[in-house]
Amino acid sequence: MSAVSLIADSGQAASAYADLLAAMLTGDPAEPWPDVAAPAVEGLARLGDGRCVP
Repeated sequence: MSAVSLIADSGQAASAYADLLAAMLTGDPAEPWPDVAAPAVEGLARLGDGRCVP
């Protein structure tokens, strides 16, 4: 299990980590995202954070 999955499974107690996950999504959307982007988007979605939507 990845760290992103563990954070996402923590629910609202992990809301402080949502900012860290969102920081993984920086960059030019026209360029390929780093490998960490997909798990970060999933983690934000599982936390109910709207930043998972581009």
